Amino acid sequence: MTSDVKMQNLMSDVTDAILAGESADGVRAQYGIPRHESDELTELVISLNKAMIQVEPSVQFTRRLKADLMEQNVSVFWRLRRMPTRVRFAAVAAVLGGFALLLQRLFIGEPETPEENTLKENI
Repeated sequence: MTSDVKMQNLMSDVTDAILAGESADGVRAQYGIPRHESDELTELVISLNKAMIQVEPSVQFTRRLKADLMEQNVSVFWRLRRMPTRVRFAAVAAVLGGFALLLQRLFIGEPETPEENTLKENI
């Protein structure tokens, strides 16, 4: 049985060789690990290399990612969009409540306090 570190190093080098399009046999010979111990993992790496296809991200995705990482879009709507749903609802409710209070003061006027009522009655 070989050590785990030695096997990990072998698999790392085998993976690099397969990604570079080279044969894994030359790498195995360098480590002196018996073929039957590394065959399963090597076949797995080869199968994964064949199954994985390289995908290029769309231009739109890369622009959006760059803007998010560089924080170029710092508008109110962008910040609101990135908030959790509960926080969004609370922020919208606070804005609407403030707007309602402003409208109330504009159309109805200031609410009277009991002291103002007594002053008006005395006059």
